[in-house]
Amino acid sequence: MFGARFLELLISLIDKLLIPLAIALAGWCISDALKEKDIRVKYVELAITILRDPPQKENTGLRTWATDVLNELALVKLPEEVKNDLIKSLPIYEPFVINQEIRVVDEKGRPIAGASVNLMKIISQSSTVLVSTLTDEQGKASLRGTDASGAKLEITVAKDGYETHTSEIQAISSIIIKMKTLR
Repeated sequence: MFGARFLELLISLIDKLLIPLAIALAGWCISDALKEKDIRVKYVELAITILRDPPQKENTGLRTWATDVLNELALVKLPEEVKNDLIKSLPIYEPFVINQEIRVVDEKGRPIAGASVNLMKIISQSSTVLVSTLTDEQGKASLRGTDASGAKLEITVAKDGYETHTSEIQAISSIIIKMKTLR
């Protein structure tokens, strides 16, 4: 009888005291883990913000710290060469998507069909072709969905019988390019 009453009290104690305590402890552990994760995310955001500024002699220490933060929190570590590039020569660009309409016309405003249109990103005098296309019968070409990563953009338009046109462009929705006939 005493054993049954003791067992009943023990179960009641567990039910009323220990289970809520265990739930509270589990909640605290989960909350703490989420706070830790949030802090790590904020450190990564801060490091990326620092690395977006162009490298200069004055910010070398800060850029070194930012790359160390990224390396510490990354599952895959940055190679030393990449760390050094980020510290000394490469800013991190904020990505954006190109949605560019091009219309190519001759000196009299007539459309030029079949003109080659190349959109390039320029970083440190190195260029990469992002999109290469031809103009249609109305002299139009669309350049869409290309991540230019905040770099300087340059467009080159070429067609036999016309001077090649090259210019730096801004991310805007449409451009009209007038090409001169070769003489």
